[in-house]
Amino acid sequence: MENRDLKISQNCSPRSLQEYFDGELPQQQESTLLEHISICKTCNEELNFHKSVFGKGRELENEIEIPSNFAEVVATNAGSQISGLRRRKERTAALLVVAFLAFATLVLISFDVSRPLAATNLMIGKLAALLAMIGSFLGNMAIGILVVVRVVIQGAASSMATAIFCFALFLVICFLWLFRSGKFSAPKELKR
Repeated sequence: MENRDLKISQNCSPRSLQEYFDGELPQQQESTLLEHISICKTCNEELNFHKSVFGKGRELENEIEIPSNFAEVVATNAGSQISGLRRRKERTAALLVVAFLAFATLVLISFDVSRPLAATNLMIGKLAALLAMIGSFLGNMAIGILVVVRVVIQGAASSMATAIFCFALFLVICFLWLFRSGKFSAPKELKR
C-alpha cells in the first residue's frame, strides 16, 4: 500500500501531466499516469481543464486569420530583441575568459619549480605594483581633468585656448612622471 501511495505522490506533478498532454511522456510512464488519473480526482480535473482550454484554443484558431509570414515576423522580432542582450553577455563572458587566461599565463610564466612560494609571492608583488601604478595613473588623470573642468567652469579661462593649454600641461606632467618613475625609458638606440 505504501508503495502505491509513493507512486501517486510522484505522479501528482503538473510536469507529468503537461508532458502527457504534449505527447512527450514515454509509454511506460503514460500508462502509469493514466492509471493514476483514473484514481486521482485532482489530476483528472487538471487534465480535463487542459483539454477544455486546448479545445477552446482550437475553436478560436479557426476564427482568427493568421498571416502567412507570421512565423517569420515573430522570429525576426524575437531575434532582434534578444541579439543585443546576447551580445553584451557574450562580451562580458569573453572578457572574463581573457582575464582568467591572462592571469593563468602570469602564474605559469612566473612559476618556479624549485621555489613555488617565492614565485607566487613575486607574482603577487608584481601584480600589486601594476595595480597600484594603474590606480595612481587613473587618479592623477582624474585630478587633472577635474582641475581643467574647474578652470573652465569658474570662468578663469576666458578662452578655449587656456583650457587646452592647461590640459596639455597636465599631459606633459603625467608623461614626465611616468618617465621619472622608470615605467617608460628611452630606447637603447638613443642611449648611446
